Amino acid sequence: MFEQKSPPHSFTNGVEEDDPVVQRIPVHLSKGSAGQLFLFESSPNVLINNLDGDRIVKSRIKPKQQKVELHLKLDVESSNFNRDLARKLASGAPKTSVDASKNLVETQILTSSLAVPQNPERFAIAVAQSDGIHLNPLSGIVYLKPSFGYLDTTTKKREQKEGGPPTVEAAKPVTVKFSRQSAKQLKSNQVKADQQKMQEEEPWCDTEFFDSTHINSIREREKLNCDQTDQDVSNFFCETAESYLPVLCPSQPNEISDEVKADSILSANELSKLPLNEQIKERMKQMHLTKFSRLKRLLGGSYSEQEIISGLCRVADLIKGNWVLKSSLLFDKEFTSIRGVCGDRLAAARDKILLTFKTNDAVICKKLAKMTKIPADDVIEILKKIADKIYKVGWKFKLEEDTQFLNSYPEIADKQKMHFDTRIRHQEKKEEEEAAEAKVAAKKAKLQTGRQRKNSTRSRKDSQCSDIGS
Repeated sequence: MFEQKSPPHSFTNGVEEDDPVVQRIPVHLSKGSAGQLFLFESSPNVLINNLDGDRIVKSRIKPKQQKVELHLKLDVESSNFNRDLARKLASGAPKTSVDASKNLVETQILTSSLAVPQNPERFAIAVAQSDGIHLNPLSGIVYLKPSFGYLDTTTKKREQKEGGPPTVEAAKPVTVKFSRQSAKQLKSNQVKADQQKMQEEEPWCDTEFFDSTHINSIREREKLNCDQTDQDVSNFFCETAESYLPVLCPSQPNEISDEVKADSILSANELSKLPLNEQIKERMKQMHLTKFSRLKRLLGGSYSEQEIISGLCRVADLIKGNWVLKSSLLFDKEFTSIRGVCGDRLAAARDKILLTFKTNDAVICKKLAKMTKIPADDVIEILKKIADKIYKVGWKFKLEEDTQFLNSYPEIADKQKMHFDTRIRHQEKKEEEEAAEAKVAAKKAKLQTGRQRKNSTRSRKDSQCSDIGS
């Protein structure tokens, strides 16, 4: 319906330019079938397309589990239908599939399984109309396949008839060992048991099937078209990325206060009203790490690169050409982890971890915990923000090295390296002093304990001498 020919590519100085916009097609989001739209898939051997109401004998669904059953009527008059086999299978088939008068299996049952178990709402059905494309989010995608449960029942009956009663072997002593399950395994098993119980307890809901020409089917198809298509959306087609943001997030009459709360998450519209340094600080707190080119794009074209770099140096460290939020802003002095580690120790540990990423592509959590002397769980919480866990490799930094920034600003990279190394040396010196003080304090405590024991022994001897004299 929307066929269009792309113009030939244009070249300027040997560089291919972007294709110009030839046609704009409105896209509408329809919510008429929200929460009720399912997509049925099937193998080529199962013909469910163009089904009429006469072929569907029964249909039912389990809404929570998104399970569907369709009972299809077989063409028993067809020359391809094997009546002898249908009579043999009738003994093991459910009553709904057997014609009582003919004793034949005349119904095929289609059962469903989830084709997309998680987040089916990421997919949508598009309907092309003259006024644009109408998108309808899906509630579920199920795969239909034939169910041959009666074959298992028939096979068991035949085996029991032919083989007779099963032979019983002589009893033998068996040693059984039970391994202790971890709390995580017990919790996982409990979740599976609850899911199984829910599946068993949820009842089937009978439904009514209508063919494509029925008035109810036509009404349901009409819901796939968005009703509110007469709104003027021409102002959303902006010429530049900078002019698109005010249209997407229009400014509100009430201005935000100059004071920004530390725990609040500001929208893009609210961030744009802050001074540059505050914008950079808040964005870094939200992202934790970013490339310079991305941050420059987010801030728009109102600021120069030098202004942005100056603001970054206040709140971030340069790691492999990427900017990472300073540890002191992430863990202040009042912060304490759930494992009892204070903010100063966490900040120092994070700086050491960042230093490790400067010289290593991947790091191991256990080694970092030993190096930083903080619990492994706290190390993992730090790594989650800046690295990805890769199987049999370790934790790898989230972003690749930004060589473009390093080549463009080598003096900034050198200055950042000098500042970061100085901070690390200061932290190491502080830790050495604290360790020395702790060692001296432990020595004093040991001496004090020895004196107390000596005085206690002397007092007991004096007491014994006085008893003898009396």
